[in-house]
Amino acid sequence: MSGKTAQGPSALLRRRRRDILLILLPLLLAAALWAALRLGGRTGGSVTVRANGAVVAVLPLDRDDRFLWEGEQGTNLLVIENGTVRMEDADCPDRLCVHQGAVSREGESIVCLPHKLTATVTGGSPAAGEDAVDAVAR
Repeated sequence: MSGKTAQGPSALLRRRRRDILLILLPLLLAAALWAALRLGGRTGGSVTVRANGAVVAVLPLDRDDRFLWEGEQGTNLLVIENGTVRMEDADCPDRLCVHQGAVSREGESIVCLPHKLTATVTGGSPAAGEDAVDAVAR
């Protein structure tokens, strides 16, 4: 005679529910963390374009625009649409800057290393629910 007891259908159902909870809970926590990191932060008010470290343009993100940079190393086309900026075209060999996608949060950058060009989102408004003032000193 073995030491195992027979489990009824209700015991198996409770065990299956616990297993599902053990799987879903970490997934839900990971999704919440991703959403908080992705949606948090400050939206940018402008994009600062630098070539060889020098500022060549500061463009507002609230107005759709196109900016063509023709430098010694090559040509880049920045596109501002709907509060985001992206590198639409570049004649660099790897085109990683083009594949990077759009950015819109303060501090995010698009970098074209072969052309020594950066586009960094700067100065913006607080995200929804965030106060504009961090602290007050008296």
